[in-house]
Amino acid sequence: MDEEKKMRLVVEFDRDEVAATMMLFGEKLTDERWRTVTEAPISMDFEKFGSDGMQLKIALVAIGLGLSNIK
Repeated sequence: MDEEKKMRLVVEFDRDEVAATMMLFGEKLTDERWRTVTEAPISMDFEKFGSDGMQLKIALVAIGLGLSNIK
């Protein structure tokens, strides 16, 4: 059933990237927080982004399509 298939993006960030991003938000990456964000994949619920959800979804689909053409 092809209509049930979904395009899937997998994104990984190393600890330094996460720590740097948190620093921009004025927070520190603790060992406890690191364990929390790495224990399982984080699913995105586009509804939580409100009116920006569709724009974010379009951007991610475009990135995925662009990356699929890279060989």
